[in-house]
Amino acid sequence: MRGLMGLAILAVCCAALHGQESSDKELGSTGSNAFGGNIGIGFTARVAEEPYRLYVETRYHYAPTRNISTELVTVGVGIRY
Repeated sequence: MRGLMGLAILAVCCAALHGQESSDKELGSTGSNAFGGNIGIGFTARVAEEPYRLYVETRYHYAPTRNISTELVTVGVGIRY
């Protein structure tokens, strides 16, 4: 454990010597609002005794924002009980 602590301190010191700054500064931001929509499909299957079930779902999200439309596909996998 002591060796790992020394390694972490060394990494912090080396970062300071190279002139790096923390990433908590915001360089700029922009925002916009748009109406959008989503559609999805999912499946649930029994995998063991009650009440456990496995589910898989996917969703497609769309919003026509200013310059470039926003499109996102999400996939979710999990166990329900």
